[in-house]
Amino acid sequence: MGALEFCEAVQPLLERLQSSAKIGFMDDVTLLGDLVTIEKDIITITESSPDTGLHLNTSKCDLIMEDLTPAEGLATLKDFVRVNKEDMTLLGAEARLRTQPSRRR
Repeated sequence: MGALEFCEAVQPLLERLQSSAKIGFMDDVTLLGDLVTIEKDIITITESSPDTGLHLNTSKCDLIMEDLTPAEGLATLKDFVRVNKEDMTLLGAEARLRTQPSRRR
């Protein structure tokens, strides 16, 4: 499958997801939102696998939260790599959230 065909296969799936933000770039997908919605979207992705031919490699999936405690015990996310919010990356680049507004000079 070429890059364009892959993106065409992923787009309808991304549109069905309920997360507040869905970012897809090639085979990387980033979902943002509350834990319950994220879990439902992961289930949607997993269950659509027979139709799309796409499979999650959960050992390469990151779960990024300020407090990872609420995710413990969720079978859907059990194999996801736990990442503290301050250590997160987006598409391989550091992603830092500003706690204070920047000052422009």
